[in-house]
Amino acid sequence: IPEKDRPGVLASATRLKSILADLLLSAQLASEARSAGFDKGDAQYRMQLAAETELGNLWLDHYVNSQPDADYKALAYEYYLLNKGEIMTTPSRDVTHLLVSNKEREAEEVMRRATELLEQIKADPSTFDQLVLSNSDDPSVSTNKGHFPKVKKGDMVKGFEEATFSLEKPGDFSDLVHTPYGIHIIRLDGINPARQMKFEEVQPQLETMQRNEHRERIRIAYLEDLASQSWQVSEEEIKAMVQRYFDEEDLK
Repeated sequence: IPEKDRPGVLASATRLKSILADLLLSAQLASEARSAGFDKGDAQYRMQLAAETELGNLWLDHYVNSQPDADYKALAYEYYLLNKGEIMTTPSRDVTHLLVSNKEREAEEVMRRATELLEQIKADPSTFDQLVLSNSDDPSVSTNKGHFPKVKKGDMVKGFEEATFSLEKPGDFSDLVHTPYGIHIIRLDGINPARQMKFEEVQPQLETMQRNEHRERIRIAYLEDLASQSWQVSEEEIKAMVQRYFDEEDLK
């Protein structure tokens, strides 16, 4: 377990118990295999190969992580300057909604109640906020008063999203919007078009990206260097390797 994750694992009795149970089961299976003599022959070669692969992967991670860091802030800023036009916020909208839930009501009652509320709103739009507080069945209304800021496409269920992005200007109300949760009445409060983000807003993400790319470059260069090395192997060593990994029948 990576050192940074250990406190969280140790603090969870359930997770720790699960890990220990898995380790015990693996040890029991290995013990059964050894008792049956199954750790010989092909299984032995597979275990050696798995051990070499794991050791190689651990060494590669260690090698990459032990290399000097680059100036990630400078690299991130350079990337930002080169890609400024593509680093934009996602268009979003601010809305307030009133929900008439279908959880404990028949469909006819939901429709009747939502229609009555919409008529009141049309008669006096200024009453909407108060009607939300006193009539909305959304459980979050007590904390957010029905306000959903910066709603992006993909955040809400289909009907709610379509109604939200079809409203043209702040202050506009939707008709009755049907979703699996019931019927909504939505007011558009604001339109937030895409804008170019400042470097400070994306600096952490860009630095992380540059760090990952820098380490990947080190990894690839190291592997390519190893792969380019020449090796002197005798015919006897080749024969021994072939015999170790292939059956006599396979060699015929």
